[in-house]
Amino acid sequence: MSAQDKASLLQSWFQEVWVEGNLDAIPKYMAPQGKAVGILRDMSVNPDDLHDLVYMMRSALGEMWFEFPMLMEKDDWLAAMVDVNSYCAKTGDPVNAVAHIMVRYENNQMVEMYNSFDFLSFFEQLGQLPPNSLALMLSGTKIG
Repeated sequence: MSAQDKASLLQSWFQEVWVEGNLDAIPKYMAPQGKAVGILRDMSVNPDDLHDLVYMMRSALGEMWFEFPMLMEKDDWLAAMVDVNSYCAKTGDPVNAVAHIMVRYENNQMVEMYNSFDFLSFFEQLGQLPPNSLALMLSGTKIG
């Protein structure tokens, strides 16, 4: 599978599942034995779990769009920097976050995914954490 094929599959995954909300398409892109780690600490997420995750994220956000400023491929792996763009469903304020993902493909499906997502600024932008939470916590301030 070429790097272009992997990149196209990843972009289609984000478009069909995350943007359009077609949860029935998850098995099209992710193998039944597939797992995603890094989304939740010390826990992997399987295709069934992704239904709930996509639903929860989409309920917090308005229309979403994704940009891929960096894609790198090696063997069965594709690494991508992903710019996540949307609006807060409650306030309409813009929400922008950065994610990094490494995906291993087998038979045109994702079988391993390693994710890193900027949840801190994401929840700040949704109004669930105070502005500049990272700076506050680095200074020793407890939030909550």
